[in-house]
Amino acid sequence: LDTLPAGTNLLFARGGAWAIGRISIENANVRAAAPLTLASYGSGPRPLFRSTGNGVGWQFGGSWGNSTNDGGYVLRGLELRGTGSTAGDHWGIWLVQN
Repeated sequence: LDTLPAGTNLLFARGGAWAIGRISIENANVRAAAPLTLASYGSGPRPLFRSTGNGVGWQFGGSWGNSTNDGGYVLRGLELRGTGSTAGDHWGIWLVQN
């Protein structure tokens, strides 16, 4: 995901469900004018991504304190669920902003 070209559409089938560890995306190719779009296609329930451990399922923008300029992500028609076991650790998505 970090090397996909700007303007890429990554589509997931409606009705699908995936258990994921942390997926960290830091793509320096994308910008607001040419984003990486993660979206759904088809009919049925939104694609479901459920994190498998404590914390975050999807992380955009690198890790805490990262100063890389990688803006340009669009998420549309997806269901993201965090499944952490401690209070405050239930995020489906984490955005790093610097």
